[in-house]
Amino acid sequence: MACGSAITEMVKGRTTSEARELRTEDLVQKLGGLPQGSAHASHLAIDTLTALLQNRNQNG
Repeated sequence: MACGSAITEMVKGRTTSEARELRTEDLVQKLGGLPQGSAHASHLAIDTLTALLQNRNQNG
């Protein structure tokens, strides 16, 4: 849940191009690190953002 919330904050005010540049490392840094067992959450959040932006691009 923390990753989803943080990524939402990170994309606010950014252009689509800027949002596409966000990486897992950026998200983890924003959170101040993640326990090893939770690292997958940051990947899922970035993957979801990437899919959303690709879908948005395809649908105009």
